[in-house]
Amino acid sequence: MDTSKIFGDKSKFAIYYRTCPDENNDAAANKMVICLLVIDGNLIGKSDEECYLPTWFGRLTRLRNRLVDTKHSLFPKELMGLSDREIFETLLKANQLEKDFHPDFLHLPQIDSQFWSGHLLTLDETIDDYLVYFYVKDNRIIFLIEDESGSFESNCRSYKFIFHSIDFDFFISTVDFATVFFLQRYPYLKQYLISRTFNPNPDFLTT
Repeated sequence: MDTSKIFGDKSKFAIYYRTCPDENNDAAANKMVICLLVIDGNLIGKSDEECYLPTWFGRLTRLRNRLVDTKHSLFPKELMGLSDREIFETLLKANQLEKDFHPDFLHLPQIDSQFWSGHLLTLDETIDDYLVYFYVKDNRIIFLIEDESGSFESNCRSYKFIFHSIDFDFFISTVDFATVFFLQRYPYLKQYLISRTFNPNPDFLTT
């Protein structure tokens, strides 16, 4: 039986959900599921990797709220005039030691590490092979992703990038619709959710 669902549009931004094969055999199965972001047609993570739903859900919904509250400050002046690759390297550089700076980007500013933490996307270990930053400009959220899933050495960068711009309202609506679904299917998740109002659009739900 296919239990998978896709919220959103895979060519833009979507959330992929599937129950785990052993769901009916594990007392804690409702806390282990497969949840992945899909950005520009790319699964951000391994298609069969399970996540701990309370962590994944809590971080995604907190990110959603933070984006809504701070969207107008998520493109600081330090990033003006830079290409997406330069923005990626600038944010990464804010959390690097000098010996790790990319030699082609030494001209970029050394900004405070608060910028790095404020533009970093983390969910859980399912995206450990991806370094994901974002910024918001002109009502669009731009994801800056380095795909390290094919790297065999943890200290070597892949330089395989996904830079993708998404309508901000579409992103929020997709997260909201998925959130409603998760709360209906897993009521215990309400304790991980900050109080909010949902206005999901049925057009964002696909199968």
